[in-house]
Formats: sequence, structure tokens, C-alpha cells
Amino acid sequence: LVLDGSPGYVGMGHSGAISSGIRRVRPINESLVTRGWLYYALQSPQIQAVIQAHSQGVTIAHASSAIPHLRIPVPSLPEQQRIVAILRKADDLRQLRRRANQRARDLLPALFYEMFGDFSDRRHSWFVALEDIADVVSGVAKGRKLRSNETVTVPYLRVANVQAGFLDLS
Repeated sequence: LVLDGSPGYVGMGHSGAISSGIRRVRPINESLVTRGWLYYALQSPQIQAVIQAHSQGVTIAHASSAIPHLRIPVPSLPEQQRIVAILRKADDLRQLRRRANQRARDLLPALFYEMFGDFSDRRHSWFVALEDIADVVSGVAKGRKLRSNETVTVPYLRVANVQAGFLDLS
């Protein structure tokens, strides 16, 4: 359980040194509570909220003061095992989804490259400057005339719009 730097991060199966900002949490009596139950319970929104509520610090957050305030529900051992089995399956599905999303992110640029080649090869006649085919409009307070003589107003916020805890959008 990480309490300094990234308070609330929970890992399992790591090896190495334990620092003042990382706590190893293990059951005192495994006939009362399982490691898997502790792992998932420490990640619950309720426990994470307590850790965040007791986090202090500007550059590095510290949450060691949260430890005495952590209260973990302890259902029967069979119930813990049943719930942990469900959560592990959900975790496996989440990992699968993450890998599928990463493969999709990798695949799209590869397909684009296969279809259109290397953009550093500028010999193709279909390369044109972005500004020749599109209006690039940034935030403007007044209006901006486009090539089509259409006036476009795009609102934007500046630091000056934030005053005494509210946004002045005028």
C-alpha cells in the first residue's frame, strides 16, 4: 500500500525494499481474512476516500495518518473467496480490454502507414499545406474573418477570467 507520492496505490506480488512511503499489508490470521480480500478491499472507493482525505502535502502527498482510520469489512472466509474470485475475473477482463485497446491504438497508425506510406517522402503530389485546405482558428475574443469572408468567434478563457473563485465570462 503506497502512502507517500501516490497515496492509495495497491499492488500485489511485488518484491523489493519497503520504504517509509510503502507499507506491506498482510493478514495476521489467514483464517480470518485472505490476502486477496485485503488487496481488493484496500482498492475500494470507501478505503481510497479515507486515504485521500488524510493525504497532506503540496509536492509529495503523504497519507500515513490514514492508517488508524481504515476500517475494512470482514465477511466470512467463503464469502471473501467468492467475492475475490468474481473480482479477479473482472480484473482479467479489464486487462484484456486494456490490451485490446492498446493493440487498436498500435494498429491504426500501422494501417495508415501501410496505405499512405512514409510522410517524410514528400514526392507525392497529394501533399498540401494544412493552411491551404483548412482554417485553423484559435481562441479569439473578437471575431476572425476566414478566407470565405465568414466571421467566426471562438470563446476562450484567460487567467484574467478567473477572479476571486469564479469565472468572469464577460
